Amino acid sequence: MPAGATLINGPGGTINAAVGALGPRTLALALDNQGTVTLNRGLTLNRTSASHGNSGTITSWRRFHGDTIGDRSDITTSGAIAIGAGQVMQLTGGAFNYPAERSSDREHLP
Repeated sequence: MPAGATLINGPGGTINAAVGALGPRTLALALDNQGTVTLNRGLTLNRTSASHGNSGTITSWRRFHGDTIGDRSDITTSGAIAIGAGQVMQLTGGAFNYPAERSSDREHLP
């Protein structure tokens, strides 16, 4: 993708970080998820000054890392983020924006 581009996963779309060789997966771009992202392998979002959005569903069975290089990046979600048992969602720098009306929602994966 061109520098500065945003990957849009539209409604009904799927991104699957599949299990396989060659280590964790990295997206060096801004992500606008309106569909489904399934992480069966670790995923790092890694782009300077990116505004990541999630109005769909992110299901993480592995490590999910939002990384900031230099300037800050933000993740804003109005959708669901489910993290598997024993896994983490780690944000380095930037902000995690989650609407107050959703802050009491809890979703746990087996």
